Amino acid sequence: MAARKRTRSSRTYRRRQAAARVRDTSEIENCLFIGITSFVIVFAGMLAHASLFPYIRDAVWSPSQSHRAPAADNPVYSRAMLLASRYDSRPYWNSPKLTVGDPTSRETADSAIEHLIPCESAGRPVDHLDTNGKMSYGILQFQDWPEWERISGISGDPHNVDDAIRMAEWGIQHGMIDHWGCASILHITGT
Repeated sequence: MAARKRTRSSRTYRRRQAAARVRDTSEIENCLFIGITSFVIVFAGMLAHASLFPYIRDAVWSPSQSHRAPAADNPVYSRAMLLASRYDSRPYWNSPKLTVGDPTSRETADSAIEHLIPCESAGRPVDHLDTNGKMSYGILQFQDWPEWERISGISGDPHNVDDAIRMAEWGIQHGMIDHWGCASILHITGT
């Protein structure tokens, strides 16, 4: 009887070990399944986001695609992109500093804009909520475009490269360089 008890006990022991191995294998398989499934879901989401992004961007920013002016269309924009390619977002100003409130020439305004565009938006028509809680629009990050239109008499769209540059030229020529935070970052102004 003692021999029989040992046999059952060893048989039970072997069964328990086999069941534990199956459980361990099942847990590993479950972990792998969850990991792979999670990866596939995240990867599919990333692919979907990347494929939809141009359509979303064009619908939100400007269906007319007027902001996608080739560099050759606007010389100021073209020179700004050249500065961006050389100095990234920080093409520091090496000319005499501009004073807030003092009028300046169109050439100086254009040069300042060429430096501001890489810093403000890297040349892309970006719409985002700024640190002051206001929305900023276009390549020069205008926050109060309707007010600028009213004061200057210039109409347009901040997402349109030509309109944004024309409005910035007017503003800088009239001493409003302090509108852009990048003016002080790039040392365009004396502050």
